[in-house]
Amino acid sequence: MNYDFESHLFNKLTAAAVELGYDDITIYVSEEQNFAKMDKFTPDTIYVVIRYLSSSIEYYAETMPIQLLVLSEQNSLEKAQTILGKFANENNWAVITEGGTYIKQQYNSPVVLNNYVEVAYGYRSVLYVTGTLYIMENVVDVTDVTIDNEELKPLSFNISYSMSTNTQQLPTEEIASSLKTVSTFAITMTLPMRELSDHPGLVTKIMQIMNEDLTGNTAFSVSFNCGLQITKTMRLISAQITTAPNQVPGLQIGFMK
Repeated sequence: MNYDFESHLFNKLTAAAVELGYDDITIYVSEEQNFAKMDKFTPDTIYVVIRYLSSSIEYYAETMPIQLLVLSEQNSLEKAQTILGKFANENNWAVITEGGTYIKQQYNSPVVLNNYVEVAYGYRSVLYVTGTLYIMENVVDVTDVTIDNEELKPLSFNISYSMSTNTQQLPTEEIASSLKTVSTFAITMTLPMRELSDHPGLVTKIMQIMNEDLTGNTAFSVSFNCGLQITKTMRLISAQITTAPNQVPGLQIGFMK
């Protein structure tokens, strides 16, 4: 991986510590080889060791599992656990872009492996975070999704374009030629069932259409970026709510121009 993930991780963890008010904490990030050479540890430093596992390489893409082994501050684990939890929540599925490199991040919540590990003249805890880096080069992805100026983070997003043709066989050609008669543009996405705005938002508007409180011809202003900024006025063509006692409620919706 050409991207300096070590510096990125250090900056994010340090920013999280500052936002939490842990000004007395220092973050140290390194790979395994450098950490193995250390012989001194300071009490108010959290040590984060990055372990890169075997990656799966495809055309223009690489899937790299990683492990973060964390040595907490001396005689406590509260600050290390809080900082790591904040980092995992805020950066899960966040995107890093730099110099044509496009990286999607996935993280799990921190887990405590060991307590009361004797280090120098105190005790520390060892925490463990697993994650995956999806590394792509010069990729075009869907970003900045908004509906009625409400920013969304879809769990999945699909774009489709289709065309109906008028096909005519010309006597001078062996193969018929086709011209467009009708074309359609549609998107589908899956969202968590939650309102993001203080006023009645997207979920409420969709439920009102389903309950006949609003007409099915109600317009939605849909905008997203996929190589270029696309903004269209669209109509709701499908809505499906899925829920169960053992799953997070989900909303699958489709729009067509």
